[in-house]
Amino acid sequence: MKARVVHIITKLELGGAQQNTLWTVRHLDRRAFEPYLITNDQGLLVQQAK
Repeated sequence: MKARVVHIITKLELGGAQQNTLWTVRHLDRRAFEPYLITNDQGLLVQQAK
């Protein structure tokens, strides 16, 4: 059974926390984890998150 991992960030602007969150969601081992990202639709990194 995969572990569900939820990341919550308010706005995807250019910043260290936002970039780290996107990197983590992209690089988690999908065989072991089921990542979710909760955010709003504002910010410069929104397209990268889709």
